[in-house]
Amino acid sequence: LDLSQTVPAHTTAITPVTADSEEGLQILRHSVSHIMAQAVQKLFPNTKVTIGPSIENGFYYDFQFNFSFSEAH
Repeated sequence: LDLSQTVPAHTTAITPVTADSEEGLQILRHSVSHIMAQAVQKLFPNTKVTIGPSIENGFYYDFQFNFSFSEAH
């Protein structure tokens, strides 16, 4: 559950997932990759988002653009 969810009445224990755990790091990477994709689409509205998994050392997203990135962009 995320922090916006109501804890079910039958719950007897809650174990937090923190960013310093493997599961927490995967959740963080997944969330940040979505934020990055939204930022790219806001800056470049015609961008198509393709795939963006978290990986061992971070995350990535593939984008389809009508141009190439350069220092000017």
